[in-house]
Amino acid sequence: MKQEFQQKARVGIAPYVAEAGSLHSWLMLQVDHAPEDRDNWTVTPLLRVFKGDYLAEAGMSTRGQVLFNLAITY
Repeated sequence: MKQEFQQKARVGIAPYVAEAGSLHSWLMLQVDHAPEDRDNWTVTPLLRVFKGDYLAEAGMSTRGQVLFNLAITY
């Protein structure tokens, strides 16, 4: 059984202060490190927006991989 080690880190900034219940957005940067891979570093700039029970993230990595996440809480 092959074992892998991988690390991820995210940092972000909100470009404005929004009132409770309004649309919030964050500019984020995600860094992935997988020592076993040939290209072991990947950087993904992304945009995160959320309002109420909905959160969406979209971005594209330095390898051309598309990232899209959608979360709905209830």
